[in-house]
Amino acid sequence: DYVALDSVVGDLVSDRGGADATALAPFAARYVYLPAPADPGLVDVLDTVPGLTRASAPEGAVMWQVSGTIARVRVLGGENGPVPVPSEDVGAGGMIPPGPADRQLVMAELADSGWSATFDGRELDPMTVDGWAQAFTLSADGGEVQLTHRSAERSAWLTAQLVAVLVAMVLALPAMRRERGSVDDAADLEPDDLVSPDLPTRPIRVGAPA
Repeated sequence: DYVALDSVVGDLVSDRGGADATALAPFAARYVYLPAPADPGLVDVLDTVPGLTRASAPEGAVMWQVSGTIARVRVLGGENGPVPVPSEDVGAGGMIPPGPADRQLVMAELADSGWSATFDGRELDPMTVDGWAQAFTLSADGGEVQLTHRSAERSAWLTAQLVAVLVAMVLALPAMRRERGSVDDAADLEPDDLVSPDLPTRPIRVGAPA
């Protein structure tokens, strides 16, 4: 949900304290990126946020890596924390270990009736988490999970749309415009420079004009 992302990013840049970057994990945001010229005040604020660790960036820009298990698809509710599920551009699948009976298979995707999931060939019941994220209920057994969308073309379009709107929400954050200035155009960001090719994730980009 874009309101949820608005709230998380607003907390991170507010300097009110209490913000934690691990709240970006449900959105599969692996990095926070300030394009050059990075606002020194905003850099100081983000340097104090738990869950953000400085990473290399081009001259004049600043980037932080988000702590925690960042993945487009995760199993939540186990004793050992989130378990990432290997993900492709649209679908996802892999073996998951046994765990509690109340586990959930959660995607960093808007809830959509086109998604379906199987666990060792059995259909899983869909659900919505946090009011926006597509998810499925899991049993305590271990086995192979597979996620598909009934229309690969439409699903790819939805994924691209989600990325675009997430960036738009960052650009539109009223608090950032008031306190830090407007955000630079996100079109210049090179995702291949920021994320592992084996782990589809989404960078959150914020910044102020020169």
